Amino acid sequence: MAELETEIRQAFERRLAAMPARPDLRLRIGAAVLERSSRPPAFRVVAASAALLLVGAVTFYVLLARHTQPAPVILPTPSVESPTPSVASPSPSPSPTPGWKTYTNTQFGFSISYPPGWVVQNSANPGSTLPRGILLLQRAVEPRFLGNYPPGQVEFSVRARDADTLNAWVQKHTGPCGSDGSKEYYWDTPSDLTSMTVAGHDARSFDWNMAQACGEGATSLHFTAFFVGTSYVFVLDWWSTDPAYAATVHRVADQMLASFSG
Repeated sequence: MAELETEIRQAFERRLAAMPARPDLRLRIGAAVLERSSRPPAFRVVAASAALLLVGAVTFYVLLARHTQPAPVILPTPSVESPTPSVASPSPSPSPTPGWKTYTNTQFGFSISYPPGWVVQNSANPGSTLPRGILLLQRAVEPRFLGNYPPGQVEFSVRARDADTLNAWVQKHTGPCGSDGSKEYYWDTPSDLTSMTVAGHDARSFDWNMAQACGEGATSLHFTAFFVGTSYVFVLDWWSTDPAYAATVHRVADQMLASFSG
């Protein structure tokens, strides 16, 4: 402890010697040091202990301040509502029945499916020519009816577009049976003209009672027509002379329409 007191006094003296010449200040500091050294030993021991405690406390505080980092303040993250992803709407047309075959026509740019076991063939008799305005005429039929007059079948055709609207086109090709072929009448007194959509195309469906109007053929034909591009009209129709078979042909016709692409 005496050695510590000596070191403190020497430190004060060195500090005093380094200060600018101020006799009055040096005298006051020197007197304070002498007065402190002249105190009783017990007092000096207590003072030295207090000084050591003070120095240790200051040192501990400095070290603690250097090595202790303030804890980060974690603020609550505001919740942001995620935008609802837009979901693409499904196509309104039903998918083609799996296993069906596909008829593709590159000349007119369309394809259509038909049931397995059925066949697609030219509806016109060999060597005959199609009526004016009809560019393609095909039929889908069960093989057992090939070469015979079937109890029902599905037909599809491509015809020239020579009107601005579907209603006008249907009306333009409506005329009495037995008219000259140059007039390009396809049906007589169509009924139940209805707007609909087929594979994304604006379409018209209508019926024609051929037997009643012309006295021949099937009792009724059911047509669906829509524009394909700027030059063509696609027409699908079905008929049946057998009421028991009509449901089958009707179902096949609807599924074929749903499979149309072009």
